[in-house]
Amino acid sequence: MRALITFLLLSLGSSNAYAGTLTINITNIEKTDGTIKLGLCDTGDAWLEKGKALKSFRKTTDTSTDKISIVIKDLDESAFYGLALHHDTNGNDKMDLKIFPPGPAEGYSFSNIGKLGFTRPAWEDCKYSLKGDKVINLSIIYP
Repeated sequence: MRALITFLLLSLGSSNAYAGTLTINITNIEKTDGTIKLGLCDTGDAWLEKGKALKSFRKTTDTSTDKISIVIKDLDESAFYGLALHHDTNGNDKMDLKIFPPGPAEGYSFSNIGKLGFTRPAWEDCKYSLKGDKVINLSIIYP
């Protein structure tokens, strides 16, 4: 009986919090050159900070498709996440900006945000919770 109780307690205590699967569908890829760069952040401190994303993905674009999907498994369901996407069309590894009208000169997308205003999107506006499996659709916005 003691062994059964111990087994049950251990079984209950070992539930995996890392059970969520996130599928990201990226659409509206208009440019056939460059690289799609996607960052998944899990804290406000890492949000939009180069090299601080929880997970990063790079995909070279080509003429065969205007959409791609990325699947991330075993994410902590109790955490919040935010996605930032940049289509680096000229390969200089940075988001180019234009002066007039002010804003990005290359394609971009963020979770929970449509078009940008005059400032960078805030973590609070872009974060979302993950409960089980989730699908997020990002449509790239080009200037």
